[in-house]
Amino acid sequence: MLAGWCDLLVFICNENKKHMAFAICHLEWRNSRLQASLQHLFFHPKCRMLKLVKEIFKLVLTIKTFHAIIMEH
Repeated sequence: MLAGWCDLLVFICNENKKHMAFAICHLEWRNSRLQASLQHLFFHPKCRMLKLVKEIFKLVLTIKTFHAIIMEH
């Protein structure tokens, strides 16, 4: 799942559609409640969906990393 998102963002950047990558990043990170909820679940030891939440958290961090890379160029 994570690799697919990376490939998608690379494709978007290669096609000179950086604004689409920005939109994806802002959808994920503009909502501080979403970020706080993900962090809460990520660190909650009794979370039944911990594995899934960890994957989602890694995905969001990957998107944020791509956003930072795009902003540098």
